[in-house]
Amino acid sequence: MFNLGWSELFLIAAITILAVGPKQLPDIMYGLGKLMRRITNLQFALSQQFDAFMADAEVSKSGKQDNDERDFDIVESDEPPPIKQLPKKAVNDE
Repeated sequence: MFNLGWSELFLIAAITILAVGPKQLPDIMYGLGKLMRRITNLQFALSQQFDAFMADAEVSKSGKQDNDERDFDIVESDEPPPIKQLPKKAVNDE
């Protein structure tokens, strides 16, 4: 995930033991485990909501699909329609 090797993990563990102390390390690891469990549960809940939303969108899309599959008139030529000429106004030279 973070592309860390064993040497980097060992260095992080050594710095953590020095900074926190060996007595508080189990409490910190327990708290870190609880945090990871909460993150995993949140990820699972979000995944379930997303799947339910996509399933609902597929149901509404399939009902709308019948209306979208209409036959349209095919244009005979590729030329654009002619432009209508506007009436020219007389310009008075004064």
